[in-house]
Amino acid sequence: MLNKRVASKRPRCDMAPIGEPNFDCPQQKARYACLKTKPFGVMHTIEWNDLEAIGLDEEALGLTSYDGWDKVLSISEPAYRELTLEVLSTIELIRPSRVSFQAFGVRCTLTNTQLGCFLGLYSEEVAQTPTFCGLPTDFPSKVTYTKFWNNILGRRTHESRKASRFLNPAHRYIHAFLLRH
Repeated sequence: MLNKRVASKRPRCDMAPIGEPNFDCPQQKARYACLKTKPFGVMHTIEWNDLEAIGLDEEALGLTSYDGWDKVLSISEPAYRELTLEVLSTIELIRPSRVSFQAFGVRCTLTNTQLGCFLGLYSEEVAQTPTFCGLPTDFPSKVTYTKFWNNILGRRTHESRKASRFLNPAHRYIHAFLLRH
């Protein structure tokens, strides 16, 4: 087992630009108002020693290491509340492979690859390889999000959608970890 730590437990910074950002549409302003009421506090870590003790460390590492998520979950830079809320309030996925958001009042549109390189999930050299370029960028048209999650969770379509129905204990742990953020 690799001795890997995801994130660190520390308070987040709240030194953000002063004042509420300007939004293009009322829906973004409503999202911002809703997000502003949510707590913005301590980051949590995955307890690798506990997972190792119950034999789920390898599987959890496999789940969190997939497609750069280990890098996302290990970000240890300060988070600025107002800027984070502005980006989350305005983020839009433009199918098949673009992301649009607002930061510091400026609208940005990036491809998924540009965003991944900017976040450090992979390098520009990796993004230009034939293997990377051949990867799918969107769900296949016949696959719904519900079918996708039911397949991952091992559920039948008629079963409850509750997280308590997760059959795999590693999935339950990762789900609980992500909910704490």
